[in-house]
Amino acid sequence: MRNGNLRQHLSDRILNEELTWDKRYKIIKGICLGLDYLHDHDPPIIHMDLKPENILLDDNMNPKIADFGQSRVLARDKTQTKAKKIGGTRGYMPPEFMKDGIISKEFDIFSFGVVIIEIVTGHKDYADMEFSEFVEHVGKLIETMNCINRMKGHTSELEINHQEIRNCIEIGLCCVDPKRTERPRIFKIAMMLDDPELVRSPSNKVHLIIFLSLWISPRKE
Repeated sequence: MRNGNLRQHLSDRILNEELTWDKRYKIIKGICLGLDYLHDHDPPIIHMDLKPENILLDDNMNPKIADFGQSRVLARDKTQTKAKKIGGTRGYMPPEFMKDGIISKEFDIFSFGVVIIEIVTGHKDYADMEFSEFVEHVGKLIETMNCINRMKGHTSELEINHQEIRNCIEIGLCCVDPKRTERPRIFKIAMMLDDPELVRSPSNKVHLIIFLSLWISPRKE
């Protein structure tokens, strides 16, 4: 692809001229559509190595999911299977796979959650982070965006971006829920991207609510 892969474009600058927020949001939604196609395939295809290096960008920065070397096809009558050997990219593999070798659609959802956070923050080292560090870094991003939103003279476009950014962070955290069964299905994620109210529904994860309350509320030094 003319624009290489997503990893080459990631930057921790929110207001990045090369990878603007509109482009980042477009990429997130494009990956979601691609993953929905794979999971809705008959039989379902589990990518198992979704990461920025495996997301190619065309001339118009449309994302294309690539590298199916580790992919698995689920039998029509099964929702999960087991790997005989654990292997993959650290940081993008869910806990149930690393512990018990469980392969399911939720594997890709976890990976997608990490990718969403990486796209939003531009951070490139989540693969080397513990989960607590991951959550803390995302919290700092929310705090930064709150500061930007309070700046004098900010535009209405920036306000809209702030809401979209916060929405994507919440979706990303839902996707990386340590409990496999609590992660949203890919079609639900597509709905969440279009309707933020779905993300803030009562079914949200307890760790997400606690996280947001700690970082969005004013904190004492």
